[in-house]
Amino acid sequence: MELRGQKDDKNVAYLTHVSEMEKKIETLSRITSILKDVIQNKDRIIARLQQPYSLDCIPVEAEFQKQFSELLMKAASDYGALSAYVADFQWSQNFKEPPTIWAEMLRPIPVALASCTRFFEAMSAMRESFATLQKIRVGDMSTSLPSTPAKDPHQSTGEDSE
Repeated sequence: MELRGQKDDKNVAYLTHVSEMEKKIETLSRITSILKDVIQNKDRIIARLQQPYSLDCIPVEAEFQKQFSELLMKAASDYGALSAYVADFQWSQNFKEPPTIWAEMLRPIPVALASCTRFFEAMSAMRESFATLQKIRVGDMSTSLPSTPAKDPHQSTGEDSE
């Protein structure tokens, strides 16, 4: 019986150790302090909870809360794009050049677009050329490979006509 008591003492000794007790006392002190604050300010807390919304919230009718929540979620997910749009909008608000200067500012754009178009067409043609070369190369490799005995010699004449 005495041996069992000693074993139980070892199992729970860390719970009654001085450092553990000090931690528990500190935690209880913090919780007590919080509870005292809640009790002292209960009237303010109750009044705040009874308000339909606080001053730092956006009032939303109950029937639109789901849509508003979805809108906020979308806005949060598109924050990067929204930031860019805001920057563009701010730039447009600060753009004070008269319309007579716009033509001069926009004049290089068609030339740049034409250059981009020519570059795109050249890249497309180059891609097609590479695809054709790759087909030819693959075709040459397949005709240069030795034929297997199981292959019918009459089938190879159809491939040579390409």
